[in-house]
Amino acid sequence: MGEILTPGQWNELRFRLKLKHPELTDDDLPYYEAEEQDMLCMIEYKLQFYREEKKQMEIA
Repeated sequence: MGEILTPGQWNELRFRLKLKHPELTDDDLPYYEAEEQDMLCMIEYKLQFYREEKKQMEIA
């Protein structure tokens, strides 16, 4: 079983993610009491959404 992130751990991770991926907002990264892997899957999904949106804007 994976580790459940605390709010403090999540805030630190969220800060680093926003530095690396400025397209992410606080609304994209809410805290849920969940395992780390589940949170990372959610972020990966959001980033893919932004990448697809950007590609469509470049095509138009």
